[in-house]
Amino acid sequence: MGEAAAQDWREALRVPILQGADLFEPHTNIEVGCWYLGRAMRRWAGSDSPEVFALAEYNAGLRRVREWVARDGERGTVWLAGGGSIHPPTREYLVSILARREFLRSSEDAVGAFRASGRAGAGVSGESPRAPGAEPDSR
Repeated sequence: MGEAAAQDWREALRVPILQGADLFEPHTNIEVGCWYLGRAMRRWAGSDSPEVFALAEYNAGLRRVREWVARDGERGTVWLAGGGSIHPPTREYLVSILARREFLRSSEDAVGAFRASGRAGAGVSGESPRAPGAEPDSR
């Protein structure tokens, strides 16, 4: 978490001045990071890909993202496809984070389907979970 983001957070929420080391405290770092990302999502809500621009801002800073948008327009899909003037490390960051989001979404779908199947509680009563149709353990 950058000092500039923390400064914006302090000013917006009128929080007492933090020491640089405070940003390494997990609670503070998460609070400031979530605030910053939420603000970026609101800023880019009218674009074709708000999450792309918000994550780019989170990674590279607002000034850089505004420079890239001035050159490329608000077309986040172009950035993800390898075009535009976005820096390669920021593109790699975007691709990585958005791939994780898709993985987690598919994982949530799989967990939801498993729970809906009624097998999610197997083993909770002290029994060992076993594959459907398998014989009970005779130990």
